[in-house]
Amino acid sequence: MQIELDDPGRPVRVAQITDTHLGEHAKSTLLDMETDRSLDYVLQSVEQCTPAPDIILVTGDIADNGSRAAYERLQSKLARFAQPQLWLNGNHDVIDRMRSVIGFGPELGRRALVGAWQIIMLDTTMPGAVGGVIARAELEFLRLCLQQRQHMFSLICLHHQPVPVGCRWLDEQQIANADELLQIIKSFDTVRGVVWGHVHQQFEQQRDAVRFMAAPSTCVQFAPGSDHFKVDDQAPGYRWLELHADGRLETEVRRVEGAGLDVDLQSTGY
Repeated sequence: MQIELDDPGRPVRVAQITDTHLGEHAKSTLLDMETDRSLDYVLQSVEQCTPAPDIILVTGDIADNGSRAAYERLQSKLARFAQPQLWLNGNHDVIDRMRSVIGFGPELGRRALVGAWQIIMLDTTMPGAVGGVIARAELEFLRLCLQQRQHMFSLICLHHQPVPVGCRWLDEQQIANADELLQIIKSFDTVRGVVWGHVHQQFEQQRDAVRFMAAPSTCVQFAPGSDHFKVDDQAPGYRWLELHADGRLETEVRRVEGAGLDVDLQSTGY
């Protein structure tokens, strides 16, 4: 996917939404939070961004149970945006069902070239598993993208975390072969950012020239630093990134405070 900027010298503006967990119906809930409703607040915030994003990234767990209706509703909600989108599946998704709705084939919707940057989407899911792994074909796809565009800076997008985020129960679900991914990243000095979802919380870590970043969920948040499952009272949100032509990356998390969204903080399972 090639995206043309009105001014090639300006930063590329990216909105990342993740872990929407939409259910079979619009009133479906996750831990008592209506996930369609919380997503609507988030998308309203994205829609009001000035300047607007150049691309919208959706980084997995779109559907809570893989229902076709969930993908259709997200597609309908995102139809208000003229900007291109890249969708990535998570461990709660059914990838074939997702692709049948959005019309992406196995090789489509995996990379965007915009300004001085390429944005690369990598599948980290294992069938029937909660945790992550990157298949050999995905690693080779990444290596090929980086080799082909060595004159461009790169942002890599995942669903699962490639580095520990400090939650013991979530870090047990980290990408099992993350060392292989990190070795490829280390081999190319044009990689400047890695973003993901899955952990339902904000996280940032700088490793050499690479920024590692998790985005909050558009619905329920998980408590940082917890050893066992624990829900946080932080508001739903999304990550905003600005990718500069000189390789600099600026980012912030934006939340929909005051949306009146309730969550069952006493829940002990997920």
